[in-house]
Amino acid sequence: MYDVERYGNINRIWSALIVDTFFNKGILSYFTSPGLRNAPILSSITHKENIKTYSGIDERSMGYRALGYAKASGMPGVLVCTSGSAMANYLPSVIEAYQSNIPLIILSADRPKRLVEAGDNQSIKQHNMFGNFIRAELELEVPSESTSPQELADKISRFITEHAHKGPVHINLPFEEPLDQRVDQTSDGYRKNAGEVKFTEFLKRNSSVVGLPNLSLDKKTLLVLGPTPEFQSVELLAELVKSSNLPCLIDIGSGLKFSNIEHQRILPSFEHPEVSELLNLNKPEQIIHLGGRLVSKHYYNFLRSSPETEVLLVGNEDLFTHPAGSPKWELKMPLEEFYEMAIKTGFLNKLTPYTFDCKDIIGKKEEVIEKSPFSFPIISKRIIELMPTPSALYLGNSTTIRSFDAFASTKTHDKKIKVLTHRGASGIEGFNAAALGFAEESNQKTILVHGDIGFMHDLGSLLMLSSVKTPLINIVINNKGGGIFDHLPISKDVDTLPLIKTEHDRDFKGLCSWLNITYYKAEDIKGFEESFKEAIGKEEVCLIEASVDQLENLAVYEQLKTLKL
Repeated sequence: MYDVERYGNINRIWSALIVDTFFNKGILSYFTSPGLRNAPILSSITHKENIKTYSGIDERSMGYRALGYAKASGMPGVLVCTSGSAMANYLPSVIEAYQSNIPLIILSADRPKRLVEAGDNQSIKQHNMFGNFIRAELELEVPSESTSPQELADKISRFITEHAHKGPVHINLPFEEPLDQRVDQTSDGYRKNAGEVKFTEFLKRNSSVVGLPNLSLDKKTLLVLGPTPEFQSVELLAELVKSSNLPCLIDIGSGLKFSNIEHQRILPSFEHPEVSELLNLNKPEQIIHLGGRLVSKHYYNFLRSSPETEVLLVGNEDLFTHPAGSPKWELKMPLEEFYEMAIKTGFLNKLTPYTFDCKDIIGKKEEVIEKSPFSFPIISKRIIELMPTPSALYLGNSTTIRSFDAFASTKTHDKKIKVLTHRGASGIEGFNAAALGFAEESNQKTILVHGDIGFMHDLGSLLMLSSVKTPLINIVINNKGGGIFDHLPISKDVDTLPLIKTEHDRDFKGLCSWLNITYYKAEDIKGFEESFKEAIGKEEVCLIEASVDQLENLAVYEQLKTLKL
């Protein structure tokens, strides 16, 4: 416990009690932004041992940095900000955390209600700022002796136990002055009680054990592996898949796309048009879907057109993520519990496997990609082949994640690659910061791949990248604008398309020079390979700009579509 005699006023005593309660819950990492109203909290963090503090000037960047940390650790990072508009900058990362069930704690300082209602400087109504995108909110009163230290600690502890591991939560703490270290009139008895707080362990009731549904043993069954929480190990899932003889449709977010699952058992992504054709001719009768929503919308289009195919959806998400409508069975339970139960009972081993043969078409596509000009397909293929193991792959949205999700191979790769995504709300922002937060906490070699528009949307985070020594390779595929829209019917609307694509003529060499970030430029696959191999050996942040001609990139995708089963 703090020596509260060093904390001369009640604001600092309350802040110290909150930080201590977090510490007792194993919450050890803080992501702070500057300000005066939050000075009591910042002081308490500074004087607490065995915690980590990351500081940055941009609250939006810090929100995503904390998101990346939580993806690595499974624990909530604490975002600390001053009053006024500062907290509003967290909203994009809070939405992504909410949609993905990633834990975050926002601890905001505020002015007292009387000052907010009087329109005092730098004051807004902070209550309910995040609307529907937080799991819970705790509005504390102005620190006073009317709430005992033990009552405050118990209130915070209960709140954290009940809500903080389900997604983002918000604690708002208004302070009267003094905000600095000046002594106030807090009684000696209150100070003494603050030093004697006992931290109660409030236990959550375990989820009730559920039974497995009775699936037909004779129906052709396909196993679909959707996204799983990134902080969980995929070893149990891999064991479950290997112990069964079922074929798999593997989403990039499952973490097993590039694993040692035999390539003959892997059905290519629905991003390949011929896969939909194949399944329409030879439909699986049962699908066991583990985890969250897939990248490919075409999977859900198939399910909508095939109501006779029965689906078992298994996941512990609080949000319903099955756009094709209601599955026949839905198990709301932690995925790891299902894996253990299914392995123990041999649940999957009794089912009839769905059969298919895609080897020839995959081989043809690999041949086209290897001979193609510098484009998304060859870049993503080469990254997977060159990545060390173990390592982490942090993927941006739009064309980038679809390129990796479409990856298919005629050989088994057997690589331990942890895959990180932002598929909760599928926004393009925040990847520079989130990848940094993950890399810092995981101590894994991390490769971030995203497009130029997403990269530029998060330029503020580059200030953080320039000041750390973290092994992070930032690969920006620069096709001079939002190239994904060239693949869609909207591309025929030539008048509107420029406003959608936001084309530009920039490169990022000068920016990296200003920020002192090691920079590489690649304009063909050989140059990319050389840059990647050199960057992977460095223990620092490096940026590889892969300059892609969008017309050539489009031509590659069009050629791949012409290949048939």
